Amino acid sequence: MPNRPVGDVELRPLSEVFEEAIGTLQQEMSEYSFIALVGAVLACLAVLALGVIDSAVSLALIGPIIALSMILTLATCAAAFGCVNSHMQPDAGGAALAMLRRLPVILLPWLPLLIGLGAASYALAGFADYIDKAHIPDWVQVIGLAALALLYAYPRSLTTVALFDEQFTPSQAQQLSGFIVRSSGKRIWAMWAIVLAPAVLMAGLALITTLDTVTGALITCFLVGAMPLAAAMSSLLFYDAASQIELAPTPAASAPRTANPRA
Repeated sequence: MPNRPVGDVELRPLSEVFEEAIGTLQQEMSEYSFIALVGAVLACLAVLALGVIDSAVSLALIGPIIALSMILTLATCAAAFGCVNSHMQPDAGGAALAMLRRLPVILLPWLPLLIGLGAASYALAGFADYIDKAHIPDWVQVIGLAALALLYAYPRSLTTVALFDEQFTPSQAQQLSGFIVRSSGKRIWAMWAIVLAPAVLMAGLALITTLDTVTGALITCFLVGAMPLAAAMSSLLFYDAASQIELAPTPAASAPRTANPRA
């Protein structure tokens, strides 16, 4: 029988969560920096290569590649943070292996986003002539794709982190993360605003001046490089909230009554 989360969630002030997250990252700066560096460099090189190719297919792959790099880097950092939460020494290699072992369940909630970004980007590239004739600037297209991605990703903000809590099944982890996001008010929005502020500032400057392959790669570095802080803050928020929630059995629907036929 499936379970549903119940309970009142009271999260700590975001300033305390931010301070503890920074302290945790500082204790193992080398491990988290290595994870972020590898993810950012690989994503940056991929975006540069796809931008140089400059075909409809390659341009359509840029959005999914950026999103995938952020997801995998976030998952690896969450695995490393899980070691700290279990009073173990975090290790970049061990965290990467833990992420790879859970790779199918990590990617499953994000497949619609990856496919949707690719399809939307391919459509924009394929109909570029008509879009130019309609005088729709590039920054409008970029903001539109980012807004759609944000609307899909926000309710699943804690899903990746929740999957590394071994006491929950993947389905329970997704239910818990969704319940916590809905119960958190504006805390999750504020968390992502703090984490992504440098990348958003960089993207804003690029849209004002010019958005090309090089600036796109730099924005990708900022996005992926922010994932250790995202993993630390989202992990703290999830573990704090999960300790206040119980999984109650979902009430079974009563079977419809059938009238007894009269003799």
